[in-house]
Amino acid sequence: MYGQYQYGVSVATIIGLVATLGAGGGLLSKYWGQSDYFGFKKKQRTFFVYNWFWNKGVVFLSLFSFCLFLLYFYFQFISFITFYTLLLSFAFFQINLLVAFFIAQKKVIFGNALQLIFQLLIFIWIGIIKLIDIKNANIIFCGLVLLLIAYSFLIHCTQLKKYGLKKITPSKDNISFVLLQWGGIICAYADLILLKYFLLIRI
Repeated sequence: MYGQYQYGVSVATIIGLVATLGAGGGLLSKYWGQSDYFGFKKKQRTFFVYNWFWNKGVVFLSLFSFCLFLLYFYFQFISFITFYTLLLSFAFFQINLLVAFFIAQKKVIFGNALQLIFQLLIFIWIGIIKLIDIKNANIIFCGLVLLLIAYSFLIHCTQLKKYGLKKITPSKDNISFVLLQWGGIICAYADLILLKYFLLIRI
């Protein structure tokens, strides 16, 4: 069970990073540095670029979730634990994008604090499970997914209310940067994918 959970979380981490389309790897900081605006206007226009990445990421993750749904309910290719943990990609995507937005504004401590709270929520949820003695695995994993998504989405909504819904499309010359980041992510986690493959073919 732990192996399935660990595999699901690792793949969800990969998908969450890929869905940021490079924004989590420095593209928002690059836009901030190149902006000619100042003060609130600069923050707002950077958030408009954030909105573009957020919308594209949600579309990507929606397609991923549809494929995940087919693998779990139709083909029965993955376990329910892996299914729930892979849904964490939504939360990982959201928190990575938010942290990138705050780091772009030079609010590194605040951005890292948000990520720390995100991680602490997992331990808090485990404490709640132990306290009230929950045994149902579906409730445990589903609750964790909903808690982390709710936390990250709440922060997103506060920034959305502050800066607005408008989107600005980033420069297309960032494609090579995105591909480089994706390549680095895949190389970093390739061993997990290979391990899963070898377990499936029973070598």
